[in-house]
Amino acid sequence: MKLRIPAIHNILNSLAAILVGLNLGLKFKDITNSIKDFGGAKRRFHLRADVDGVMLIDDYAHHPTEIRAVLDACRNWKDKRLVVIFQPHRYTRTKFLADDFGRAFKGVDKLILTDIYAASERPIEGVSTKNIFDNVVRSGLDDVAIMKKDDIASYVMKLKRPGDMILVLGAGDIKRVADILSEELAGGSSPMSERYSIAELKRSVKGDILFKEKMAPHTSFKIGGPADIWVEPRDIKDLKKILIFARTKRIPTFVIGSGTNLLVSDRGFRGMVIHLTADSFKKISIRGNRIKVGAGYNVSRLVRLCCAKSLGGIESLIGIPGTVGGAIYMNAGGSANPIFRNMGEFVQSLKVMDYSGRIRRLTRSQLKFDYRRSNLEPYIILEASLKLEHSDVSSLNSSCSKFLKMKRDKQVLDIPSAGCIFKNPKDFQFTCGQMIEMLGLKGMGIGGAEISERHANFIVNRDSASCGDVLKLIEAIKEKVSANFHIPLELEVKII
Repeated sequence: MKLRIPAIHNILNSLAAILVGLNLGLKFKDITNSIKDFGGAKRRFHLRADVDGVMLIDDYAHHPTEIRAVLDACRNWKDKRLVVIFQPHRYTRTKFLADDFGRAFKGVDKLILTDIYAASERPIEGVSTKNIFDNVVRSGLDDVAIMKKDDIASYVMKLKRPGDMILVLGAGDIKRVADILSEELAGGSSPMSERYSIAELKRSVKGDILFKEKMAPHTSFKIGGPADIWVEPRDIKDLKKILIFARTKRIPTFVIGSGTNLLVSDRGFRGMVIHLTADSFKKISIRGNRIKVGAGYNVSRLVRLCCAKSLGGIESLIGIPGTVGGAIYMNAGGSANPIFRNMGEFVQSLKVMDYSGRIRRLTRSQLKFDYRRSNLEPYIILEASLKLEHSDVSSLNSSCSKFLKMKRDKQVLDIPSAGCIFKNPKDFQFTCGQMIEMLGLKGMGIGGAEISERHANFIVNRDSASCGDVLKLIEAIKEKVSANFHIPLELEVKII
């Protein structure tokens, strides 16, 4: 098994995860398929850029032990010159661990230190970055400098050369330096960086702005190239500023939640992807049988919470990995089977924002839902008001368990996929899955993409599939179904 993340500690963590999975009765192949696609936690050896022989890594490490672990991982690239930027975190940590910090940077070619990020602490007399500087020099590292944070990016851009690995470390606001370096490094190859200056947006937006961000880790299919610009608004005000900026600059935009029902091109997205992942988009309140919930709230988590509050109706949505906003937009749920409900049934009103940044409230009478579609394409859903039914907690929990078992038995929940690929044809005697299965196509594969053995309307990413692999498989299925059943298949998954 090949991991996507380097270093011995990640190998040990993976082995531990495998043992836990085996003890829980999971299949070894299912465990390894999940682990090999894991891209790591956010800001943990995060590859921000790899341009013209220069790699930029951003990491949260701020303790000597963490720093040593990151540097150990860097040694997998023996031919790289290692340029490290480090922001100490807290005065107390700097005071008591200065000696350890001095030894932590062994093997670094160039070290750039900046002022201490205080967090909630007040300065301590006699404690500064100089304490670490002195100990690093005493440990034998000669090429060490202390610089103001605002001067680091321009300095590094001047000294960089092919073969460099630039490592940005710290738990404070040093990430901004990584953001600037990412933009500057990507400037030579990113169309958006060439055509638009993002400095104006960075000054006004509190959320993260990334460049050439790989989309594969952000989708359930684990497929897709980089987005030119990746933005994570902190709140509604941020979102409005981002949309106005994109509209003014004529930058194509795409909004993503949890990345389900989505297939991203191997070339990525030429434009701006807006990721609604901040806590401000995940708020929820319950009064009686009425619920106000943010668009970023997880659907399965919502179902569990409602059941615990004696509110039912949505139990059949358990197991859906997407967000409330995406589920409403796609009207997620059942189709012909009446025991499966659809998300749109429970929506009373929506708070939305159009792509010019204007906020509106849409009432039930203004909303239109059909099988896997709605009239919400002109809007970004911010918050939903739902109405559920009072019921008994034990019966609701029992119902959830039954629906989840049904899905686990029939659907693919343990291998990367985008869910059902095709919409079931209206008023036709067979579902897409039934037609594909009757044609004997289960298990058919192209490249790393494969038609699931468990559910024929699922294409799974069995082995590092590309978008091209999936598209070829989709076309092969459509041709076979059309030739044998004389019916065109319509995609349920969205392709960008």
